Amino acid sequence: MPRILGYESKWEPDSPYWSEISYREASLPDHEQAMLVDGAIRLFERLSRRDYARFDFRRGADGVLRLLEVNPNPGWCWDGKMNLMAAFGGQRYDELLERILIVASERYGFAPMRRDRCAAAIPA
Repeated sequence: MPRILGYESKWEPDSPYWSEISYREASLPDHEQAMLVDGAIRLFERLSRRDYARFDFRRGADGVLRLLEVNPNPGWCWDGKMNLMAAFGGQRYDELLERILIVASERYGFAPMRRDRCAAAIPA
């Protein structure tokens, strides 16, 4: 299989990409993780992103960490890569969606959402 996750990996559940590939959290030294987080935050601000985005990094054969892409509107679906990454950070799907909704609501000046109302609006 090609080592690039294309259409099949995102939209065809019968594809081997869904059954033969597993994902795992990167194990990075603290200084590299801090560098990626700091860089992503600076890019998020410089690119005028709002509320959420996904930054994908890869380590090249030469050992150098590189930004692969900035996805300004990653899928919110329960089986998507953004949810997978949130789970690596200890966040459940409903918590991920709740954070996105709260941040956007605050930016627009809406009244703060109550946890019970927000939780009722988000599928578990």
